[in-house]
Amino acid sequence: MASFGRDYWMNTIPFSPSVAPSATRIAPRRTDLPTDAAIYSVENFEPRPPPELVCSVCLGVYRDPVECPCRHVFCSDCIHGWLVNGTGLGAGSCPVCRQRSSPSQLMPVVPIVNNMIARLKVRCPNHATGCNARVAMEHLNHHIESCPHRRSPCPDCGVQMRASELSLHQRERCPKRQVRCDRGCGLSLSAERLSDHNCIQEMRNYIASLDRQIEQSQQQVQRLQRQVDELTATLLTGPAHVFSGIWHNHRL
Repeated sequence: MASFGRDYWMNTIPFSPSVAPSATRIAPRRTDLPTDAAIYSVENFEPRPPPELVCSVCLGVYRDPVECPCRHVFCSDCIHGWLVNGTGLGAGSCPVCRQRSSPSQLMPVVPIVNNMIARLKVRCPNHATGCNARVAMEHLNHHIESCPHRRSPCPDCGVQMRASELSLHQRERCPKRQVRCDRGCGLSLSAERLSDHNCIQEMRNYIASLDRQIEQSQQQVQRLQRQVDELTATLLTGPAHVFSGIWHNHRL
């Protein structure tokens, strides 16, 4: 059975029969282990992990392992989902021995279990793009950050590529990179538009765009002028003392 059973723990960890071991310990979760569930597939480990470290629900290496009162161990997400959403005869009980259990009774495993998982060798997730590294689980996050084979999206065109190739791609290959026309107009446009670029038409479009901006600016000036005229008329036709006060304040 791919789990830590009662006999395993009783033979390796001494405890008082009157007190469950899990009730007397709190093992903090290791934050240096990967969180991506796909990494924990047994196919990614070389050599293959021992069955004592494999969850009998998902059949992957334990991820954030916890144990039931019966001392069978499972991934935290697996056993929570089983106990909360399970149906049929096994609902609300251990998937291995069927002893009744609830999420509130689950406890962290002893630290040695997480330490054993941390030392397992796993293939780099970028093995499909050429990385042949086998890294201890506790060092995998650091390796992924610096792996030259990791894939990153181009922020301009979205194409996935090796992180080491991103700079060259943005500089010389990205279809969205900005280039300057060398046919005479000197306009800056994306590389994908360069092959269909017509200097004369682009200049006409550019001039038309400037004309629209000028027209919008003129309309704005006219609106402001009308507002000034209306305010001036109001001041001139208003009470003399109001006009004098405004003029006095303006001069000050």
